Amino acid sequence: KELVKIVHKFAEEGRVAIRHARSEAFNRIKKTELPEAVVKSFHIAYPNATITGTSVEQEHGVTYYEIESQEGSVRRDLLYTADGRRTEVEERIPPSSLPAAVRKTLQSKFKGHTILRAERTTRDSSTTFEVILSTGAARSEVILNPDGAVLRTESLKPEPKRGKKGT
Repeated sequence: KELVKIVHKFAEEGRVAIRHARSEAFNRIKKTELPEAVVKSFHIAYPNATITGTSVEQEHGVTYYEIESQEGSVRRDLLYTADGRRTEVEERIPPSSLPAAVRKTLQSKFKGHTILRAERTTRDSSTTFEVILSTGAARSEVILNPDGAVLRTESLKPEPKRGKKGT
């Protein structure tokens, strides 16, 4: 059983790393450049959502289309193949919606940190949780599985300070 958990952990780490690398490599496109099947699939699944951004990329010979969307207070990023098959959903969630095991891990291993953002990512049948934490000026990203196991931790660069408009 322990070996299976370790294998699943490494598989998840690989998927998370690929997702992050892919998100940095996307090329912005216009909504009108999305395949009709992608648009149709999106609107069927999320009829009240608004598309806020679109991009495309090639990976291992497969074209993926990303739709960034907003539905009320819910922000969602989705990946589709050209035929309209949804392969990944990344959804911002309130920290209170994190599974109890994830919250327990965060409370015990990251005591004193504040949750800035929480996201649930579902790729195929696998779900992970990405949490952005802060303590003082330091920020970090923690990826956990639904059982609360930490799959990856990464220190993040501080966000640039935003000056007043026109300065």
